[in-house]
Amino acid sequence: MMPFHWHITPGSIDSAWMPYREMLGEFASDLANDTNAMTLNLHRLRAWQALLPELNQEEIMEAKVEFIDNLATVALGAPCAIKIPLRLGRRASLPPGWCLA
Repeated sequence: MMPFHWHITPGSIDSAWMPYREMLGEFASDLANDTNAMTLNLHRLRAWQALLPELNQEEIMEAKVEFIDNLATVALGAPCAIKIPLRLGRRASLPPGWCLA
């Protein structure tokens, strides 16, 4: 299991970096959750691997769908979940009237 408080932040930082320091704690916990979920999925896949030879084609397909949905959700959703708060944090630190492309 991956620990939740694995990141280290400096004692004092410039005020422009404060939003990123706050987000680091949240992202570290999210990363730990995703890593632990992936580890659980790997254990489940290994357990299913032992059973697959005994299943028919329809049962095998049902087992595969169970894992594809889980893994695809993490693979497609995690990058957006990281990118959006970073862009919002950068936007908050810009002078009035500026925008990000």
